Amino acid sequence: MDSIKSLLRPKTLTAEEEAAKAKKAEAKAIKKAEKAAKLELTKKFVQDSLGEKGFL
Repeated sequence: MDSIKSLLRPKTLTAEEEAAKAKKAEAKAIKKAEKAAKLELTKKFVQDSLGEKGFL
């Protein structure tokens, strides 16, 4: 029974694992921000294009 309980307990991470996890989260956040910036730029180009053609 104790072996099952030990498997269910959350594993404590080493300092290296914590650093790797933080670095991965930071990279994911940067990628998400870049994607949002690209989307805004695309929206602007579409609006400008439609405005030039008289649709807006």
